[in-house]
Amino acid sequence: MIYIGTYPYKEILEYTKYMGRKVDKQLKRDIVQLINNDLDKSRVKEISDFEELLTMDFTRLKSIYDNFKKPFGIEGIENKIEFFKAMRDEDLAKIDDINIKKYMDNIYSNIILRLEKDKNSIIEFKAKYKHFTGERVGKEKKNNIELSKALKLTVCPYCNRNFINNRGERESGRQFDHFYSRSKVPYFALSLYNLVPSCTVCNHTKKTSNNMTCCPFDPENAIERKLKFKVEFPTGNISVQKTAPDVETLKLNEAYEIHSEDVKRLFNKEKKYCRDYRKRLLKKIAPGHHYLLSEQQFDRMIFGEAMYLDHQKFRNEPLSYLKYDTYKTIKKFYKY
Repeated sequence: MIYIGTYPYKEILEYTKYMGRKVDKQLKRDIVQLINNDLDKSRVKEISDFEELLTMDFTRLKSIYDNFKKPFGIEGIENKIEFFKAMRDEDLAKIDDINIKKYMDNIYSNIILRLEKDKNSIIEFKAKYKHFTGERVGKEKKNNIELSKALKLTVCPYCNRNFINNRGERESGRQFDHFYSRSKVPYFALSLYNLVPSCTVCNHTKKTSNNMTCCPFDPENAIERKLKFKVEFPTGNISVQKTAPDVETLKLNEAYEIHSEDVKRLFNKEKKYCRDYRKRLLKKIAPGHHYLLSEQQFDRMIFGEAMYLDHQKFRNEPLSYLKYDTYKTIKKFYKY
């Protein structure tokens, strides 16, 4: 739900080379052809090659997904197999001539065999994800670790609560969530911008639903903030605003229940260092130096970075959006 930007170009090249070695040429061609066969090409440009499939940005990825003919992928192939089997049985039942019957049966069998081969190609491609956490040749570094380091993201972009930093060069502190699930969209199993670094809880919570709309790689999330909070004064009760279905899918209200104490601590800071306290402090300072303790300076000392909405910093600071919205609530309540 929090926009996390894009990978450096160098890292995209490294990923392309790494995954390019894990998928044979024929499977690459087959997958690209199958995707293009499933696309409504009157509405979206077809995929040019396997490299584009791996590296296309999320805007392009979403446009591909939105313009698949339904059903598509394995489900679409299975429907076609059932259709041709039923048609074969129906047609053969009407034919008496044994030679014509054999000829027609052979035609249908070849069609079904081709479809079965296509289905197996998708299954084989989907299974290639096992290499995502493998070691890059000649570097002795794990692919997922290198991607994590390149993105410079240390807090889960779905919840903004849990740290997802690496632990050394061998252990990743994060999982990579398929925004479009592998089961539903196996074509995107290796697409870089379909793989969202996230905490274990969010990844597993999301797996129970396909009702996600806000991908952290979607630049639209940089335009309008999706993770917003309403906090009650003085109880500290928190509710996550329902800006998207993702809030319920990820169970964010339940996740933030335990953080009412964090909110109340900020409330108490304002209560402790209220306007009267600030006035008393200013009386002890020469009037010529009052500019050093403006209301903004007081707030900065009390609330720190929470008073500034800085997405670049907030994406690596847990609870940062909650603290910012709490600060705005305090300013609205006290009106100074």
